[in-house]
Amino acid sequence: MSRINSICHVVHDYYPSIGGVEIQTKNLAEGLSKKGYNNIVFTKHTKSSYPEEETINDVEIVRKAYPATNSSFFLKLIGLVLNTRYLFVNRCRYQIIHLKAPFFELMIPCWLLKMFSNIKVVYALSIDGELPSVQGKMLSSLKKAVKRTMLMSFDAIISMNNMMSKEIEDFGVPREKILFIINGVETDRFVPDITKKIPGRVIFIGRIDIDHKGVDVLLKSWKGLCKEYDQYHLVVAGPFASDKNISTLKDYVKLNRLEDKVSFVGEINYYSSDIVDYYQSGELFILSSRYEGMPETLMQAMSCGLPVISTRVGAAAELVFEGVNGFLANVDDVSSLSSDIKGFFDLDESKRIDLGKRSREIIIENYGQEKRINQFVELFSSIS
Repeated sequence: MSRINSICHVVHDYYPSIGGVEIQTKNLAEGLSKKGYNNIVFTKHTKSSYPEEETINDVEIVRKAYPATNSSFFLKLIGLVLNTRYLFVNRCRYQIIHLKAPFFELMIPCWLLKMFSNIKVVYALSIDGELPSVQGKMLSSLKKAVKRTMLMSFDAIISMNNMMSKEIEDFGVPREKILFIINGVETDRFVPDITKKIPGRVIFIGRIDIDHKGVDVLLKSWKGLCKEYDQYHLVVAGPFASDKNISTLKDYVKLNRLEDKVSFVGEINYYSSDIVDYYQSGELFILSSRYEGMPETLMQAMSCGLPVISTRVGAAAELVFEGVNGFLANVDDVSSLSSDIKGFFDLDESKRIDLGKRSREIIIENYGQEKRINQFVELFSSIS
């Protein structure tokens, strides 16, 4: 077979939506375009204001996918048929599918193309626990068997961390099909700037979803420190996942008189300079998640030279080294997180600076965006 030079990225959502999967897919597609690959992104139509088809930075975006994961069986079936039709009709336009959407309405069409055409398919996991579930809901034994059958036929399964690789093996996928590819950071964009640092400012950036990001645990940990560390301030940046999250968290802040110690600053546009400014203004970054894959914001904070504290989720243990560039806390453990925050503030200033420098070095050495793109180029060459 000739060299692969056309890729179809099948993903649940895409730019201008903001999230780890969306950002990584955009950076990958645009990076591959610069290396001479043709890129099509097949995704859902999330907002009526977005055109169904457009080209941005040499990447063709087609918003015609129909994931109906929260709808009736009938609508799911319609989505499955329509997605299959689009991918089959356009199969001559690409040679490989990069699938990053754990929904049957998108997985099954990709599997059918693999079985009945010459299309290659690689499936990339996004978070730990993805294989036995969909949107956090455990699959039945039959659905797990169907998913396993599809995975076994794909040309490669992409993992982002050691825990994820083990999960794939435990799911029954042969080790030789598993390929480790990092998530990358735009290290030339997310850079340190000590002139913007605000002493005592602690940063959280991410979608404010209690079940996922554990912001409730972060606030409880912060409350316990406020009396002893009066000069520090927590900035929580990002969109609220629901009205329930808004009321629960803001009521907690008000009830515990933390208005002067905690600020909710709203969503920050990833594609503007604002997000970099927020990282650069911080003295410490905290990730309090209950589950992750390879945490995007954690890596961005490290690239900006911040010391970091993270719960032990996903690839966090591969990014954060105790006492080297930060600390690791137990998931859902208020006292563990409080202890780590206190431990950081008890360090002298020179040690805090050293932690931040080492964060940046770890990202530069191991997680640059160019390295990720090159890993995909090597994968495509190996399966052609």
